[in-house]
Amino acid sequence: MESTLAAMLAGVTLGLVIGVFTQTMKLQKRLRQLSIVDAKLDALLKQAGIEFDPFEHVQQEVIDALKSGSKIEAIRLYKESSNVSLKEAKENVEEVQRRTGLGG
Repeated sequence: MESTLAAMLAGVTLGLVIGVFTQTMKLQKRLRQLSIVDAKLDALLKQAGIEFDPFEHVQQEVIDALKSGSKIEAIRLYKESSNVSLKEAKENVEEVQRRTGLGG
């Protein structure tokens, strides 16, 4: 009985490991594809003479807070400076993070 249970547990564990590995490989492939798209977009913007500034509508204090890893402070500053709800401030700060990679 115990050996059957151990074998089943080992099988489930192996299945989970294989599943995680497969998903990790798929994610890595998508990240490589995204990097290629990003490089192409940068080249097109450069060729068109367009500068992309992800911080254009964000106050410097919010950016500085994100650069220092203080997401909560960035949200508070954004909320105060933009006169929006806490939820909206959080969503906007997280969008800045996604677009820029700041503050993880």
